[in-house]
Amino acid sequence: MRATRTWLPPANMTTEIDLLLVGSSATVRRCLSAAFGARALRCREAQDALDAFTQLRLGVSLRQIVCLGPKAAADARSIRSSLAHEGLADLPVLAVSDRPETEQSIPLAPIADILEAVANALPSSPVTAVNRDEALVAQHMDAMRELNKAQALFLDVVERVENDDLPGPMMPQLLKRLRTTLRDPDLSLHELAEFIKPHQTLGARVMALANSSLYCRAAPATSLRQALSRIGLEQTGRLLQAVATLEYEVGSDPHLRGLIRRLLKASYATALATERLAEDCLHPQPGDAYAAGLFHNIGSTFLVYTFALLSERAAVKPIATSALEAIALAQRGSLNRLLVRALELPATLTQLDAAALAPADSIERLVAQGAWVAERLLASGSDSLRELELDADAQLLAVPASAIKLINKSLPGIAESLAAFR
Repeated sequence: MRATRTWLPPANMTTEIDLLLVGSSATVRRCLSAAFGARALRCREAQDALDAFTQLRLGVSLRQIVCLGPKAAADARSIRSSLAHEGLADLPVLAVSDRPETEQSIPLAPIADILEAVANALPSSPVTAVNRDEALVAQHMDAMRELNKAQALFLDVVERVENDDLPGPMMPQLLKRLRTTLRDPDLSLHELAEFIKPHQTLGARVMALANSSLYCRAAPATSLRQALSRIGLEQTGRLLQAVATLEYEVGSDPHLRGLIRRLLKASYATALATERLAEDCLHPQPGDAYAAGLFHNIGSTFLVYTFALLSERAAVKPIATSALEAIALAQRGSLNRLLVRALELPATLTQLDAAALAPADSIERLVAQGAWVAERLLASGSDSLRELELDADAQLLAVPASAIKLINKSLPGIAESLAAFR
């Protein structure tokens, strides 16, 4: 019987914080939150002005609000108006905007400059929100209880990894064998075809891609060897790894399976985008960039996968899916470090939280940009992916216009590749 644990709320859930980051892109908020955290500043995140003001009604003690993204100026105006109505006009609201309107606006700049500008403008004393909404506080406490349970699960899974007491393999056997096979420097198309043959799902995806608009010629490919020769060894290996990750989708709970698939789909979209970004900047190892993108969320996926296996054994109590996802993403870095050591995954996965301050063409920065691209491409929730625009979030992450053009040209191929994750 494992001991019951308690935990203190992480910085982004405490009622005493330094910064509330408001913006539609979770990737941008996460990058800045991690960068501010490195400066010992406690951050919390909100999706828009309404979400921000709802959180203020919980009665938080706050030093500054920072609005980001294409709607930064509009969000800032809306929040200032609501604060003035509540008698909180002295709480500063900064907007990071490409068209600074007031003294409380910061021009778009590299992230390092944004960090410096925000830190310089940070008041020394916090302001406490008034007239807190008790109904919201009650809802918040319910959510906190679920987050407590999810955090206790995280600690339990870490202990299980250290004690080799997991309910299943850390990496599905097919994915593990595939990665071992692909590491062989002398691997031939014939050997890869022989590996794929017994695995119907892998073979079906290779054939579908070979006959897609991306690779199809006058006549369709009718054999694995023919399909492999069309796609190429390197590209096939990347596709197969993505498809093999689907073996992380386990259990009978449709909500958990849906969450795992959503995490895997986002990781694959991130991998495809990161590879295009690497090609655009002439990175010497686009394959390494792809692998880092594909596995950037491996820790989050692993936590939910392990919970699904434990749930099948009735070894854990139910946890709200939203709380499980929140803790899985918040603890990604810690879980990634565990898995990198155990599974020989790219060491870059342990450095992703420092992406905001990494060199421009480093793999960790490319993965952060790729995650933003994936977020935007998948936002519509449909099979037809929207074209990207060079908006404020893209500029904040320094996504080049040339890369956006390259990705937009690749949208049909990306959409067909993502079909495996429907």
